[in-house]
Amino acid sequence: SLFVYRDEVRDLIHAYKFKRRYALSLFFAANIHAEWMRRYAPATIIPVPPRGDRFWPFKARDHVERIAARLHRDYQVPIARFLSRSQGVSQQTLDYEGRLSNLKGKFLLRDNDLVLSGREYVLLDDVFTTGATLSECADVLLAAGARNVFGLTIAID
Repeated sequence: SLFVYRDEVRDLIHAYKFKRRYALSLFFAANIHAEWMRRYAPATIIPVPPRGDRFWPFKARDHVERIAARLHRDYQVPIARFLSRSQGVSQQTLDYEGRLSNLKGKFLLRDNDLVLSGREYVLLDDVFTTGATLSECADVLLAAGARNVFGLTIAID
């Protein structure tokens, strides 16, 4: 994680996600790119897909996907969109055990025949809380043949 999820960082993430301050994707992408270069290059970044939610009208403009697109466009970072996510309960309302059980089986490969052939991948998400989301995604990628899967988030709570 790049930052601790407190004070100004929490405010920035909230403004980006909920107040549509999309210009912040420039700031987040620049910092993520620097960390990717330092620790993970040339691994491919896989954005964690959002929870489908008909009550969040601007979810179609996924905030993690927006950063991933900027990473690819501005820095030529390799991006792959291998994962899909079925609808579920918001993780924010759950305790640790609830978060773990809520995500079981929610992430799938978009292509069931996809073989990830021993490569390394970096999962990209906004906030690391319990690690349940990244763990569940990593399990799917490792089962499909990924050699290593790392997690990179904007902040840790």
